[in-house]
Order: sequence, then structure tokens, then C-alpha cells
Amino acid sequence: MKSIFLLTLSLFTASTLFAQTGMFKILSHSEHIGNLNVKEVSTIDSKEINIESKVTIKLIVDVEVSYILESSFENGDLVYSTVKTYLNGNRHSTLITKKSGSVYLISKNGNKTEESDEIKFSESMLYHKEPFGVTKVYSEVDGVFKPVKSLDNHIYELTNPLNGNKSKYY
Repeated sequence: MKSIFLLTLSLFTASTLFAQTGMFKILSHSEHIGNLNVKEVSTIDSKEINIESKVTIKLIVDVEVSYILESSFENGDLVYSTVKTYLNGNRHSTLITKKSGSVYLISKNGNKTEESDEIKFSESMLYHKEPFGVTKVYSEVDGVFKPVKSLDNHIYELTNPLNGNKSKYY
């Protein structure tokens, strides 16, 4: 009877889930322009991150940009990510990152590339984990690695190599 109890306890412990959620404000030049909701669910060897974001940009007319991100990690490696971006409610782009053997296949709106570097830390992880000792993070939204720089305690800056834009994470 004792061994059945220990086996049951071991199986329960091995499948224990840890969940974190967070709501963040998106600022541009100190102005609140949108919100971002993050949900992260982890087990001992896997992690799922889901993000929903909505931003309204005031130009001549209001422009609403939103995205839905879903990333899956196994044993510390990104194995799959999909990001769907919407412009005024209409799908604007889809970016899929999928691990295939020792490379990652990246597809953005049908344009395909490969990445041979391991993806251990991604931009979506920054909402619940600081990038200690990390020099670059993979952006699921842009499909590229971004250099990360520590600006101060708990403040990090990423630079997008595609356009030079900088983002700060607090």
C-alpha cells in the first residue's frame, strides 16, 4: 500500500503545473497606448506562453494593432511558436517558428528561412524571467535574434536588427 501511495505521489508531483499571469501597459513616449496579457504555464520539462496584445496608435485616424502569440518549450528549447498579427481587426501577418532536428524553420507569410542557433531564451519569456547572462533573445514576433543589454537593475533593452527600434523591459 505504501508503494502505491508513493507512486501516485510521484506521478502527481511530476505533472504539477506552475502558472503565472500578468497584465502590462504598453507605453510610447510615456503615453499609455495599449495593454498586453501574458499567461505562462510550466511543468518540470515544458512551458507554454500565451500573449495577447492590443495597441491603438493615433495617426490621422486611429489604427489598432493586435497580436496573439503562442510559444511552446520542451527541456529549455523553443519547439514551436506562432504569432498572428492583426491590423484594424484583419489578419496582417502570421509568423511560425518550428524546431526541426537541429534547425528552426521560420515562415512569415509564406517566406521561409532557417535558423541554426539554439533558441533557449525568447522575447516572450521576458515578462516573467530576467535574461541574466543572456546576450540575445529570439523574437517570436519578428523571427530574429535581438541583442539584449542591461541598462539598470531589472531594466533591459532589446534592439531590433531589422529596423534599429529599441524596446525596454522593466
